[in-house]
Amino acid sequence: MPHALLTVAGVQFSYEDSGAPVGSTSYVTLVLAHGAVFHAPIFRRMFQYAAENNMRLVAVTLRDYPGSTPFTVAEHAALRSPDSTVQASMIRDRGFELAEFLAWFIRTENIPPMSFSSSYDDGCGDVAGGMAILGWSWGNCMTLSMLAHAGSLPTELQDFLNPYMRTLFVYDPPHFVFGAPNPTLEELYVPQRDPRVPANAVSELFTNWVSRYYLHSDTVLGNLPALSRAELFSGIAQDAADSLSPDTQLSIQRMSAAEIDVVADFSVMQRSHIAMMDVDLSVYHGNARRALLDKTTWPRLRVVHVWCDRSPGEIVYAAWFAHKMMMESVSTEGRRVVFKQMERANHFPHWDQPEVTVRMLAKLT
Repeated sequence: MPHALLTVAGVQFSYEDSGAPVGSTSYVTLVLAHGAVFHAPIFRRMFQYAAENNMRLVAVTLRDYPGSTPFTVAEHAALRSPDSTVQASMIRDRGFELAEFLAWFIRTENIPPMSFSSSYDDGCGDVAGGMAILGWSWGNCMTLSMLAHAGSLPTELQDFLNPYMRTLFVYDPPHFVFGAPNPTLEELYVPQRDPRVPANAVSELFTNWVSRYYLHSDTVLGNLPALSRAELFSGIAQDAADSLSPDTQLSIQRMSAAEIDVVADFSVMQRSHIAMMDVDLSVYHGNARRALLDKTTWPRLRVVHVWCDRSPGEIVYAAWFAHKMMMESVSTEGRRVVFKQMERANHFPHWDQPEVTVRMLAKLT
């Protein structure tokens, strides 16, 4: 499993690569952008299942995480600026860097572009090769930023990426990714937003909260798009399932201390993640709308929103909000968005159920 560093656009990225499936010239390259605290190595368990699904997995470590370039003093200041336009520029630039990484990897590894069957027409038909991008959790802020501002990339870069851009996975995102209004803590508890939690305790509380299994009501799980806001929150489970059951054991408890040291960076919570969450919601909402409702750039790129139905309620709220956003804009010339409910999965299916997760992503790519 190659583990390499590269410098692109003046920024260093660390990444891990499962490698091309032996003998395949039509594999799909899936680039994985991690979430908060848990960075690129959190995807390693998936790598052994890539080749059998004709996939190549590339897990990139985003800025401010181990092995990649930390944010500069100026970037930290922009992230915390009271001016939302300054915040927006900071988030936009992270999307530009991600696009540069994709182009660098394509050129360096000579991955196969998309090829289409003779019956292919407007998203229907067989497609081989190409590149899919997956943002997990907070990582969707970066992937949606890239897509939202794709039209502002240099024309040469837009055109170069076009034959490869196949699928964007919006994978178990939190609500702020879409700029959804923050519920009260009584409606939906999120430890990072609780002012009563001491700063030095947030990371540990977050890790336990986010890696649990939550048994939301059948009404919520079976009829999500049709629910009112009140119906949604009345059916979201605030308390986690019994962690003594093998099926609902916390994901963090399935990791050894050595594994946690490799996959997690708890210091990022105070360094930059809470500031990322506190970015003006209009920035993320604008990015989400441009990314999903404007297909001027890379028009063949389809979007798949995967939500795990035993994740914290914040994830279920995000899926509900995304459904509403797409339904309200059904008349626009937006991208094709598919919603996929991953049943009996919490926020870490790539760790707890790696084989199932890779197989699902391969089918949806």
